[in-house]
Amino acid sequence: MKAAVLTTQPAIQIKEVQRPQIKAGEVLVAVELAGICGLDGSIFHGKYDKPCPIIPGHEAVDRVLAAGSVANRFEFGQRVTIHPNCSCGECALYQQGLRNICSANRTIAARADLPGAVTDNA
Repeated sequence: MKAAVLTTQPAIQIKEVQRPQIKAGEVLVAVELAGICGLDGSIFHGKYDKPCPIIPGHEAVDRVLAAGSVANRFEFGQRVTIHPNCSCGECALYQQGLRNICSANRTIAARADLPGAVTDNA
């Protein structure tokens, strides 16, 4: 798979990367269209101190390639978008509907262990 990889701030290279392995509650998608988010620009310009390399890109329209065992509401080929914020699902903030400020919140494409958009079509 190909990805635009932020190798250092500010330098991006197109690289071959491994196909992400999905877990039970995750979905692997094929990116059809992707945009640049303000967060992507801020990380690129070094306004957020994020360790490189990192794969940006969480503003995308995608099609489902595979779904984990408990992500069975998704079907192969179904068109989806990405919700980039991953919350804990348990804390008081989450229970109040404040998932975006959950203390365990992780954002796709803002961490090396949660890569953003990759494609088989580049």
